Amino acid sequence: QPVREFIQHGYNGHLVDFFDPDALASQVASVLANPKAQLGLRANARKTVVDQYDLKKQCLPAQLKFLERISATKH
Repeated sequence: QPVREFIQHGYNGHLVDFFDPDALASQVASVLANPKAQLGLRANARKTVVDQYDLKKQCLPAQLKFLERISATKH
């Protein structure tokens, strides 16, 4: 379940059992049949990525903070 930590089914993505090809095909067919119904979900997906994984605002500052913390640790 590698993506459950940031995808909320029906809010910012669709989650389907990885080992159920019929469910996956059904979900893909449903999305393709009505792309306009996905507009809100797409906007939420982008917001999730920008808010939580933006390089300059989130990831890089967290990485720098981590490096500062471990470099300050005495050996």
